[in-house]
Amino acid sequence: MGFGDFLRGLKGARDPQSKDDAPEGAVQYYEYNIVPVAMKEGGHWLTAGIISKTFDDGVREHHFVRGDRHGDKVIAREYSKVKAQQIIDIEGDRIFDDH
Repeated sequence: MGFGDFLRGLKGARDPQSKDDAPEGAVQYYEYNIVPVAMKEGGHWLTAGIISKTFDDGVREHHFVRGDRHGDKVIAREYSKVKAQQIIDIEGDRIFDDH
C-alpha cells in the first residue's frame, strides 16, 4: 500500500473495483436505494440516512435527519431504514424536487 492509498483510506474513499461497493447497511426499496447514516449527537445516535434513485439525467439524492434518538448504533441504523421507507411511501419522487 502506497502513501496515496493511505491518504485515500483516511478520507474514506472506496476502491471502484471493490466487489463490495455498497455502503454498510444499504438496502434497496422498490427502485430507491437507502443508506442509513451513523450520526452521533451527544450520547445518542440519530435517525438519518440518504435515499437515492437513478433517473434519466443521473442519480438524485435526498438526505434526511430526524429527531429520533437511539442509545444503540445498530438500532438507529435499522430505524433509519424504516423511516426512509415511510418517506418514500408518503412522498415518492417529490423528495427530489428542489424546494
